[in-house]
Amino acid sequence: MKNRSVIIIGFDAMSWNIFDALRNRGFLGSLEYLRQKGICGSIETIPPLTPPMWTSITSGVNPGKHGVYAFYRYNSSGRAIGLNNALAVRHPRIHDMASYFGLRSLVINLPLFGWPLIKIRGAYVADYFSPRHYAWPDKLNRIFMEYYSECEKAVGPCRYAYWNIALAETLMHALETMDFDYVFVMFDIVDRLIHKDPDKLLNPKLKCIIDALNTIDKAIRTVIHKYLDDALIIVVSDHGADLVKKEVLINAILAEKGLITWRYEKIGKPDPMDKASPNILTKIVSSFVSHIIKYEHLGNVITTLGRYITRIAPFTVSSVLMDIQRPVPDPDKSIAFVPTDQHFMYGVYINENLVVNVSVTVQKIIDTIKNFEKKYGEQIFYYIDRGRGALYRGPYENEAPHIVIVPNPGYSAGASLTGKPIDKPY
Repeated sequence: MKNRSVIIIGFDAMSWNIFDALRNRGFLGSLEYLRQKGICGSIETIPPLTPPMWTSITSGVNPGKHGVYAFYRYNSSGRAIGLNNALAVRHPRIHDMASYFGLRSLVINLPLFGWPLIKIRGAYVADYFSPRHYAWPDKLNRIFMEYYSECEKAVGPCRYAYWNIALAETLMHALETMDFDYVFVMFDIVDRLIHKDPDKLLNPKLKCIIDALNTIDKAIRTVIHKYLDDALIIVVSDHGADLVKKEVLINAILAEKGLITWRYEKIGKPDPMDKASPNILTKIVSSFVSHIIKYEHLGNVITTLGRYITRIAPFTVSSVLMDIQRPVPDPDKSIAFVPTDQHFMYGVYINENLVVNVSVTVQKIIDTIKNFEKKYGEQIFYYIDRGRGALYRGPYENEAPHIVIVPNPGYSAGASLTGKPIDKPY
């Protein structure tokens, strides 16, 4: 008797409201078909962040057991020790377990899969975070690179669109020429666009984005045609997304309480697909901004202006952002802080070398943040509680943040030290 296949179709950041908005504009009819045929629901994902959630979805365990909490890996005191990669995942995922039993898998764009490569039985496309984008076997790589070449030439939102077209076309070719026991594919066009320019996604007018949504829909129809009667098909997202009206800066709150000592470092390039490169003008602007941001009042003014520019021109400011020197928490001298290596981070780390009683310090910081919320007079936070040893349990719980903070819909949590503790978002 032939085993039933398992198919996981992932959409990064696809909440129900975003799906409904796209359906109302005539896109993704294949997903509506599956919704009518299947069972639907929602579950909490804490933290709502790409690397830990996709790793939990495909391993079945919480971050305390697989060791991935964010894009970066941190030591027990919150110092970044490097970007996470495939070796950071310390629990087998479904494709690993399938290979152990001699089954064939197709894995496309699974975060923390493609580098360094841990070979599996079957075929794959390296994930977006891999330093080199490729597919295997060679015949599949030729198809992938044919479409990926358009992504290489594109800029702005079309670059994300062509990346997803390459994923969809490669998926269709693989399914037409090979058989698999397990298939995983993750499309990330929603996440890429919703953070930078939501209107380009929710009210698409660019041909490249329309083509991407239609090609993804065609690929899902290919899955349905081949597997509907002989497989378990799961459509899943790692987290939702919502339009943000305010951003709360956790580090700014902690700094007001004297818990943070800061230093200055470059922001760095915010997105590897933006293809931004500095020139003389952007270097002059970056140097000027880096100088005045060190003065409290001028720094707040320039931060507010920068947020406004980023909102109205999200795809044009990367080359300026690269060289700006911003204040960040010094992990060796700060008692408590949110790491600033990435913009979206939902954890507060305690420098255990600087406190006498970690448990007491954790509770004081939780109370501090809750008091800020009470003083502000709005329900800012959905979740504020202990992370290490509570929400997260397992052999790698000591790498977890001491406190996990998740904002309510309409709010986001930022790590910046400049600006008001609560302000309009980027």
